[in-house]
Amino acid sequence: MEIRRGLLDDPRWLAAAIGGIVSAIAALWAMRGLPLGFAAFWLTSLPIFAAGLGFGSGSAFGALCVGTVMVLVLASEWPALIYLLGFALPALLMVATGLRAGRLDASVPMALTGIWPALVVLLVAVLLLPLKRRLTSTSCCSKPALTKCPSSRPCAKSPVWA
Repeated sequence: MEIRRGLLDDPRWLAAAIGGIVSAIAALWAMRGLPLGFAAFWLTSLPIFAAGLGFGSGSAFGALCVGTVMVLVLASEWPALIYLLGFALPALLMVATGLRAGRLDASVPMALTGIWPALVVLLVAVLLLPLKRRLTSTSCCSKPALTKCPSSRPCAKSPVWA
């Protein structure tokens, strides 16, 4: 009997591939607005957790990579970023911080459960602040920048789309 060593013979790689594919399908199902999409969002992180808890943090990282690439290819950059920050990365962090020498210690992952949403909201607020300032700036006729100027001549400060 021949012992085969390859990518398809390693259960860690198989768990990573299947976990990433199932996780991406659940996320895309919900992002496309298909029936029971709200339930699919709840189940999006579960395959990454299962791969990580069963075969270690390496499998969870592989599932994260496979799922992110799949969402990136089948959707676009924004859904892939939402998938990565909202579902895949928290699952990987919880598995990586919770597994210690084959045992599961839940103290740090439980703290991450509360800290992670606050960090993501803070990051999004910092990144979108310049956009908010640009959209709420006023033109020379003291109207908001996204409304048309009532004067017949265009304002020097008004944006092109106004």
